[in-house]
Formats: sequence, structure tokens, C-alpha cells
Amino acid sequence: MPMISEKECFKGYFSIFENQIFNSRGFVFRALEKLIFIMEQKIHQGRNVKRFREMLNIKQEALAYDLGEEWNQKKISMLEQKDVIEESLLKQISAVLKIPVEAFQNFDEEQAINVYF
Repeated sequence: MPMISEKECFKGYFSIFENQIFNSRGFVFRALEKLIFIMEQKIHQGRNVKRFREMLNIKQEALAYDLGEEWNQKKISMLEQKDVIEESLLKQISAVLKIPVEAFQNFDEEQAINVYF
């Protein structure tokens, strides 16, 4: 089964409700606004892996070693450049770094900076 993009998913979601947007006292409209906001969030999971790895003072080579034989420093470097990482792999990284999967999936540096300042 081919994967559908986020945009295709949104188009399908929107088409289901397009006739109801103004007919349901704003509920569907608010739901669509929330969906758009979620889709526009650009959480870079690879950058989050790198950020937490560096906070723990763990080198790419060490993370690769802990993930298993098929991993090396170059693969970790490439992983940290990916916008989205498969959940099964995030779970492995989570176990190695002892960081919740949700931290990689949800941490948004821009939001954290806005909250801090």
C-alpha cells in the first residue's frame, strides 16, 4: 500500500468536512484549524535526536555502537538530518538514550524559545 503525503491526507480530511465548515457552529472549523496548525509544525525529529544526544554528551559513534552492528557514525549523521524518523527506530533510540519517544516527536526549539523568553 503506497504511503500518502500529509498534504493528500489533509485534502481528504478537508473534503469530508468542506460542506459543514460554516454549518456546525464553528466546531468543524476549529478542528480544521487545529489540523492545519499540527501539519504546519515543523518538528525535525533528527535534529531532536542530535540535540538530546549532545545534551547527554554522547558521540555519534557511541550511539551507533549501542544501536547495533548495522549502525555506524555516518548512518547516525544521516539519521540526524531526517525530518521524520520511523517510530520503531525512535523507540530504539529512546531506549538507548533513556529519553521518551515523545521528546523526539514533539520538542520544538522555536516554541521552547518563545516560552523561555
